[in-house]
Amino acid sequence: MEEKLNLLSKDEKFVSKMNKAFVMTNSDTDISEFDKKSNTDDLSQLYVDINGHLESLVAKSSRSSGVVSGLRGTGKTHLMLLAREKVNNDNDSFCFYLNLKGIVFPENSNQEITNKVFSIKMYEAISNQLIDYFNKKEHKIWEILEKNKVKKKIIETVNFIGKCKFEASIGNFTINDSEKISIEKEETLEYINTSLSKLSSELGLENGFIINLEQNEKEVSRNLDKVITNGDLKKFLDISSFKNNMIRLMEILGKKTFTFYLDDWEKLKNKNIFLQEQLSRYIDTIIGNPVYVWIGIVPGRGDLHGLTHGSDLQHRIDLDSDLIFEKSKSEGTKCIKYFTELVNKRLHFLLENQSIDISTLLTSPNLLLLVHASMGNSRDFLNMLSNSWDSYISSNKASKGRTFARISKEMIIEAIESIGAQKKENIVSKPEVMDVWNDIKEFCLEKEYSHFAIENTFENNQITRKEWFEELIYQRIIHFRKANISKKDTSASDLNIYAINYSMIYDRVSGRGKKLDFVVDSDTVHNKIRRYIYNPKLIFSKIETEQGKIINCLKCDSIVSKERSEFMWNQKKCPNCGADLPI
Repeated sequence: MEEKLNLLSKDEKFVSKMNKAFVMTNSDTDISEFDKKSNTDDLSQLYVDINGHLESLVAKSSRSSGVVSGLRGTGKTHLMLLAREKVNNDNDSFCFYLNLKGIVFPENSNQEITNKVFSIKMYEAISNQLIDYFNKKEHKIWEILEKNKVKKKIIETVNFIGKCKFEASIGNFTINDSEKISIEKEETLEYINTSLSKLSSELGLENGFIINLEQNEKEVSRNLDKVITNGDLKKFLDISSFKNNMIRLMEILGKKTFTFYLDDWEKLKNKNIFLQEQLSRYIDTIIGNPVYVWIGIVPGRGDLHGLTHGSDLQHRIDLDSDLIFEKSKSEGTKCIKYFTELVNKRLHFLLENQSIDISTLLTSPNLLLLVHASMGNSRDFLNMLSNSWDSYISSNKASKGRTFARISKEMIIEAIESIGAQKKENIVSKPEVMDVWNDIKEFCLEKEYSHFAIENTFENNQITRKEWFEELIYQRIIHFRKANISKKDTSASDLNIYAINYSMIYDRVSGRGKKLDFVVDSDTVHNKIRRYIYNPKLIFSKIETEQGKIINCLKCDSIVSKERSEFMWNQKKCPNCGADLPI
């Protein structure tokens, strides 16, 4: 029997659960508590892996390094957390997850300080996640080893990580910092005692896990004193010591490889422009068998610097290449299937009535409208669906007579316009970004299509990596859709295809005010869009000229950039012909 939404919405319990169903995807799990198994268990029931990325990441993680690339809202974090859980069910490997956004680095941190802070945070993450691993009573470790051996292994692990963290903490101290060293020692002993006490209470008598904490503390204290007395403190800042410690930890645990998932790489750029470069050096030192690293990146948001794709980072899982509905008919069908499953999983997770599905909420045309408006981005899709649901409830409450059987097209349009306004609000205070956005929009209005091409040349690639263009990509106002398609003519350079976000031009692609066609098929891209080549150099040159960053030579008419020709610029000479510049 088909469920009627207008009848279901009279049930307050149903409405309360539905209000939670479509919250933003980054709210599906509390990142601060990602090590709790209940979180990943819930996440596994909500996750949709239509392209097999989860199995691919799991298979590659234990023997290679790479990147997981995707804009915000494409599911990088969820993918890493679920892959970590699967990898850790393997007896030979162990995977650790670290969210870089939560690490606080000192302002103007140099390489030495960055090494110290990052090492400490890595050891803390390792310790916390191993304790959670040991706490799982049902884990195979209790079946494989005798209880006494397990107990010894766990105590040795906790003590060893505590010692490693202590060494990293005192790495830039001198012999005159005895008071600071003493404080670090006390904190280390407390950290170890707390960890073992927690394990002892969790695992308890049934696993024979009773520890003499006092005796263990005395032994650890003696070992830490040896570190202070005999150690060269500076050597503890040598990054290679981290890899050596990981190899020793693998021996203790009986593992063959460790993999680290480092998420939110782009957030480092916001903290300090040098942090990405400093951490890339750190990673470059530790990476390689038996230690592997996967980095979660947002395209165009910073750099991997010395780490190169294909060699240091052998693999790339590109989430932005998924769910591009205009790529082909099969891809369009896959998009509908993906978002249908995404909604159904969330409904079935929260609601007891399993007969309620996406068809209870939306007609097929309205689902398609939401898919197009989302541009294939899960977060935007769920945000718009959530807003549409809110409108549905408020409209039905305000209605004195007939109520809506499903979420209406008007409600979806309102949600689309709302998210478009939010996106514009994110750039309205950035005049250069607004100038680039308005220039692109005017170009598309003139050509009467939502998509446009940019020649794949070195100069254009440099321009599209600049902040003003990157910000439009980051805010999901402009979307990269397809790379390296041939031009209509026979010229050597290929084209990259971009699209304006549906929500930013909704008033121009529908209704009486229709001014352009929203592209939803590959034939239009092939037959039309390849003709409409946008030149970003013009608007960038205009902005930089106004800012005094470039100037035209009056003699040879070449464009001189202050950034690229700083010496000649300071000499007020053209680097091409030597004539005086009108500066």
